[in-house]
Amino acid sequence: LVHRYSFSDAPDSTTAADSIGGLDWDGTLVNGAAFNGSQVVLDGSSGFVRLPAGILTNMDAVTIETWASFGSISNWAVLFTFGDSDGSSGHNYISFQPHTGGATAQAGIRNASFEQNPVFTPVLDGFTNVHIVAVYHPSAGYLSVYTNGVLAAINSSITILLPDALSTGDPYNFIGHSLWINDPYLATYVDEFRIYNGPLTAGQIKADAALGPNQLIGTSTNTSLTIIHSGSNLVITWPTNSALVNLM
Repeated sequence: LVHRYSFSDAPDSTTAADSIGGLDWDGTLVNGAAFNGSQVVLDGSSGFVRLPAGILTNMDAVTIETWASFGSISNWAVLFTFGDSDGSSGHNYISFQPHTGGATAQAGIRNASFEQNPVFTPVLDGFTNVHIVAVYHPSAGYLSVYTNGVLAAINSSITILLPDALSTGDPYNFIGHSLWINDPYLATYVDEFRIYNGPLTAGQIKADAALGPNQLIGTSTNTSLTIIHSGSNLVITWPTNSALVNLM
């Protein structure tokens, strides 16, 4: 985990603090974006979050993880994108669209010539607090998308390497805004936004989905269980900083 935006900043702030990367990687709220105490709210007409240029530079694989709530989504509105633009068209980027021009959602990776996608259904209109994870691992040949801890789509024939996709750098990095001038803005509530240098595993993604936003999974594999008798059940618990243990 290299960047984490929890959006719990003061309501009158326009800075989205990066609790992992530090001040140099803080995001900026633009136009109609605002904090509500635990989320960033994007109005769908002009508001978005801008992340610093070069945030994905020198990565060979990246995982983007977020929790978001949607109402009606305009076709081709973008949840996040990292890359470049000539002012009218996007190029050399990775992206995620919760509702394309058809009845699908997709992630994408694009170089100067073409784009490759895993596509899935249903579209995410009306989903609330949905956990979305996109794993861009083209050096291993795949791009995968998970929703609520479950694999929604995978393209195992990815040939565009991440350094090639971001060969012009990633000067424009947005949450809720597209690199394409004609694409609409996205109306959404975003609870948590994380960037990992490398691919998360299916097990890690499932554990994050179970734990929910605003908490991080620990790495401890040694823990003590607490067991209580409740009615006809035994309730077994352990600390979240040991969330990667297996109960046997």
